[in-house]
Amino acid sequence: MFPYRGLYVRHLGDDQAVAEANQVLFFNDAESCRLSYPVPGGDASLALTVSKSQLREPTPRALETVTSHPARREARPSARFPRR
Repeated sequence: MFPYRGLYVRHLGDDQAVAEANQVLFFNDAESCRLSYPVPGGDASLALTVSKSQLREPTPRALETVTSHPARREARPSARFPRR
């Protein structure tokens, strides 16, 4: 979530995270949370949904788990840039 106006608080169990303009909050798809608005006016936010394969793309190869089953791994796109 990219809030661009207003303010809200995400409540996940005992954890709270404040989201205000120019900050980013990450949500897990399977987790339910509650939002509260401590100031009048609500918020305006841009919500993006990112697939697991898209999340893996920017991950350095050194951080990939070596124990994951090869059949479950998705192919990672690679980019080659010409040297100047």
